[in-house]
Amino acid sequence: MKIALGTVQFGLNYGVTNSEGQVSLDEIGSMLELAKQGGVSVIDTAIAYGDSETTLGQFDLSPFSVVSKIPSRKDYSESIEKSVSESLKRLNIDSLYGVMLHDEGDVFSENNKLLNELRSLQEQGLIQRVGASFYSPEIAFKAIDEGIVDIIQVPGNQLDSRFCQYGVFDKAVSKNVEVHVRSLFLQGLLAINDHKRPISFQKHPDLIKYDKYAKESGLSNLELALLYLEQTEDIDIGVLGFVNAQQLKETLIAYKAIRKKKTELRPTLSSCDDILLNPSKW
Repeated sequence: MKIALGTVQFGLNYGVTNSEGQVSLDEIGSMLELAKQGGVSVIDTAIAYGDSETTLGQFDLSPFSVVSKIPSRKDYSESIEKSVSESLKRLNIDSLYGVMLHDEGDVFSENNKLLNELRSLQEQGLIQRVGASFYSPEIAFKAIDEGIVDIIQVPGNQLDSRFCQYGVFDKAVSKNVEVHVRSLFLQGLLAINDHKRPISFQKHPDLIKYDKYAKESGLSNLELALLYLEQTEDIDIGVLGFVNAQQLKETLIAYKAIRKKKTELRPTLSSCDDILLNPSKW
């Protein structure tokens, strides 16, 4: 199962298509149980996701590998060791599968000081994989090429192939770096029909093209979005967030349907609209 459970909505009211707000404790419990039953083995969280870590710590996380992230040093001064220690306490676990720097600008700062500190914790057995979250293909490529990360998180979806085209995925494979992809649904825009999207995104030509391809191919928008994850072999994990258990259930069903279809479709839907592809500019 390549799907990981994203948890930003567990601690924050997040997402342009999220009309339900922060997820309730009962709903989180239902999602975790459904994820476990559905074969999801990775949970993605972060210190910056409000009280997501604390909330997750109220549940049994032993069936999952947990990945967390260290906030940008621009507005967070806690030491790496203390940050990881407190995350472990909040999550109520003994070790983390992965810890990433949340800000790519911290990767090469002070001669890779922060990553080196994470390496020290890795040697102590508190972390299995060390890396960073990236927005720039160039910086991700450099970090992989220099051998300073063994896990990365980057955006990617049917409309956003920037990292793949730049060679980041190929380089990651050559260096045995694990690739986690976020924004597979582009904050939900690719998983729903046009009339359900916020008005500012309705009738966007690239989204109309996407909708048309799905319809002509006999796929739902959700299935087309998941097809990118299934067909891109260099992606190890796709991080997906949900606001309720029903969304997760529908996604797991759609993903299994896609895998069974073994379709030969190879969509070419890449967008050049940087504003559309980068939610921070919305």
